[in-house]
Amino acid sequence: MMRSLFTAVSGLKNHQTRMDVIGNNIANVNTTGYKSSRVTFADTLSQTLSGASSSNGNVGGVDAKQVGLGMSVSSIDTNFTHGSASSTGNNTDMAIDTDNGLFVVKDGDNTYYTRNGNFTLDDDGSLVMNGSGLHLQGWNATDGSVNPSGDTQNLKINMNSTMQPKPTSAVTSSGNLSADDTAETIKNIKLTLADGTSITVPSTYTSQAYSIGGTVDKNQVTSLKATLADGSTTTLTSGTYATGDPVPSANISSLKVTLSDGSTTTLDTTGGPSYKIGATYGTLTITGITANLKDGSTKIVPTSDTTDSFTVGSAYQSKITGLYPTTLGGTTATTPDTTNSYTIGSSDYPYGTPDNSNISGMTLTLSDGTNTTTSSGVYGSSYTLGGSTYPSYATTATVYDSLGAAHSIPVSFQRTSGTGDTWLASVAPGTYGTLTIPSGVTQTLTFDGSTGKLTSGGSMSVNMTVPYPNGATQNQQISLDFSNLTQYSGENNASATGDGYAAGFYKDMSIGQDGVITISYTNGQKQTGGQIAIASFNNPAGLEKEGGSLYSQSNNSGTARMGTFTSQGVTVTPGALEMSNVDISNEFSDMIVTQRGFQANSKIITVSDEMLQTLINMKQS
Repeated sequence: MMRSLFTAVSGLKNHQTRMDVIGNNIANVNTTGYKSSRVTFADTLSQTLSGASSSNGNVGGVDAKQVGLGMSVSSIDTNFTHGSASSTGNNTDMAIDTDNGLFVVKDGDNTYYTRNGNFTLDDDGSLVMNGSGLHLQGWNATDGSVNPSGDTQNLKINMNSTMQPKPTSAVTSSGNLSADDTAETIKNIKLTLADGTSITVPSTYTSQAYSIGGTVDKNQVTSLKATLADGSTTTLTSGTYATGDPVPSANISSLKVTLSDGSTTTLDTTGGPSYKIGATYGTLTITGITANLKDGSTKIVPTSDTTDSFTVGSAYQSKITGLYPTTLGGTTATTPDTTNSYTIGSSDYPYGTPDNSNISGMTLTLSDGTNTTTSSGVYGSSYTLGGSTYPSYATTATVYDSLGAAHSIPVSFQRTSGTGDTWLASVAPGTYGTLTIPSGVTQTLTFDGSTGKLTSGGSMSVNMTVPYPNGATQNQQISLDFSNLTQYSGENNASATGDGYAAGFYKDMSIGQDGVITISYTNGQKQTGGQIAIASFNNPAGLEKEGGSLYSQSNNSGTARMGTFTSQGVTVTPGALEMSNVDISNEFSDMIVTQRGFQANSKIITVSDEMLQTLINMKQS
């Protein structure tokens, strides 16, 4: 009877232990990364009243007679199944998504392991466990490269880090050059000169060809304003003229002559005789002549003109008394020239010197029959007023020099007239901001008309020079790749992207599912800043709990295998924390079962006590 008392006591004590474990689980139902525990029981050594015997010829075998001496705690197991991830939005939080795997943290030489991914950056940029300050372990990157085969280190983010600029070495063009482009007539040409001025080519200049990089003499005479002997002025746009040359006007419809007796008479006989001042008309002398022209104007012949004759029906001609030339550069003479001869379109302006200004660009006005469009001239092509050409298209490539300064290079495309599937790609020489392209380059692009694919002319190189105020000069050669261009029906949408970038300064950091720390810089580039280490064990349930959501290695956990997330088969959810894996419904069910077990064992003690009391009462009775 005393034996049952001690047996029940073992049941009470061990059910209390189970209740303690259940209580601890429930207490940690909201503890980040907490792993629930469970208690398993085992019976203890039994007292043998009689041993077992085997059968013989006369009787059968007999089982042993044993009385159990109670129960004990067989094990307290840790359940390492992963909990759900709870989003926090904090970029240094991490929730492990797999059952295996623990973060590695250190306090000096002491190493611990945890499922609590609540990390933060301290004052010097170290990744530490929030609340304890333990350093998260991993491998810091050097120039964006990580060596995970070495010893782990305290992970640290250098928030003062910079990324050196990468000078552009290659520019890739992509997109489409329209197969629908058709040739159009050039209605107007406006030249942009290297000195910043511009010139509109006169409509009469239909024989001269202009090209970017070529020259034009701004001293060419585009027109002449002529003063005439009759006091009128007229503008001359073609031909060769000098002072004294006659300039024809409209035909004469009638002549009114003034005679020496003061009388006048009107002469309107077409094809009649000629008349001039000082000549005899009948018995009188002609002292003045007024010519009425068929265009409605009236011309009075100067009285000093005694040499010119005028006939009704013939063109009225007045001699040039002075010329005011206007040049292609827009210069107009302010005083009449009575000496020199001028040919409109020639560079014979006597007040200037040969100019030969460089053409840095041009704007073409094209007509497609119904609408007028504007297009830019392309370096490497020449254009004639009244001739035909295809529209041109330009895209801008942003390139970076070795000090990280950005520059823009215009790349132009134009279908080559009359060649169908051939285009000209070009970069014009000139200064673009602080960038100078000393020599322009061109490349002929040929497409397969049936597939729209580029068949030749895949690349070209451009040299650029960038002078700096500190005396440094950056010289670079940039390769332009056109292999991704197509020629399909549709719009022109060619674009250009370079492989360089400016200097960058630390902006932000993030952690990926693979535990790789990525640093973002102000130049839009990203670089690996480190790799978080992860530890796995053959028996993670064998780890010893150290409090503070920490575990330490034990004799039965096995040795920690350190490696990257990928090598350990572990992934994390960034910006989240792992919730406790405690199952409340299961804990409450276990609580009820444990309570009943405890009550049943206490009942054994009560009944055993009553039986002892009955035994004592036998003597008293």
